[in-house]
Amino acid sequence: MTTTAHRRILRDVLAWTQLQARILTAHGRANAYFTDFKPEELPHHHLRRGTMPTLTKTAPAWAVGCWARPLFSGGGAATSDDRVRNVQGLNYFVDVRMPAGRDVALRAVQGELPTSLDDCSDDALRVLARQHAFGGVGDFENDVCARHHVVDWQFAPDCIAPRARPNKWRLRRRGPDAWVEEAFAGDPPYYYELWRRVGRRGDEALALRAAGPRDALIVIAGGRFAYVVARATAPQSLGEEHASTAAYVDAALAQQRRGDAEAMLGLEAGWGLAAGAWAVEAALQPWREGRALSEVVSGVAFRVAERGDGVLVSPPGVVVVD
Repeated sequence: MTTTAHRRILRDVLAWTQLQARILTAHGRANAYFTDFKPEELPHHHLRRGTMPTLTKTAPAWAVGCWARPLFSGGGAATSDDRVRNVQGLNYFVDVRMPAGRDVALRAVQGELPTSLDDCSDDALRVLARQHAFGGVGDFENDVCARHHVVDWQFAPDCIAPRARPNKWRLRRRGPDAWVEEAFAGDPPYYYELWRRVGRRGDEALALRAAGPRDALIVIAGGRFAYVVARATAPQSLGEEHASTAAYVDAALAQQRRGDAEAMLGLEAGWGLAAGAWAVEAALQPWREGRALSEVVSGVAFRVAERGDGVLVSPPGVVVVD
């Protein structure tokens, strides 16, 4: 690959968060489209208060499983090559998203993949900031889902502004192994995502949630798992709330506050196959890839948050308490 090609991929990765926001918000028009909602519907409402929503219904059986996203479209833009997994249980979910060119961009800025946050150059930290992961619960009502986040890459108190509109959308089934997510508001809906199944069908599911102060989720469905672990150290305010993790990290590095940039990037997430060694296939932290899930979440004890039909065992080596 030529140096010019490397620069192009690096440019695209650094623009990834802005592109995702453009699609999700219809280029900033979503706030005007989506005006009729209650404050408790906002995705960070309960996260900020340490509460949980009252859930009415679980996901339809066909929606339980692991899903990849081959298309995300809205606001006059689209992306079709992101690395994404959405593992949906009965209510609990974990959703992890990365730009396809992340590893090429990391090699472009420091020659090789980093082995830890300490090993990252400042430019590598900026690349790693252009990712996304969140987990929580979805409340389903007919063809509508409203998600409430309990761990979120794109929110940190006093550092990243909470999302101003609900994470609420419609499910449109497209055969046994695909469905479309459409924005709840707008005519036509202002964004949509195509989801395709990865793994097997079946409504068996298991969700584990951290039993201690550092929140975390592991959701297992369709023979796959995804995990998200909250930041161990809270980043500090830089004087104002930023729009995204990417914007915060860029600002922290510009102010020579690398420790805060690393703290913001301390949230961990990834996915893998729920069999054998339960190895992590892809992760926000590339040095986690190939390692056992139990190693990645070591130090966090879990409890069973929900269990669907079928016999599902907990991941080997992961501490699960009563």
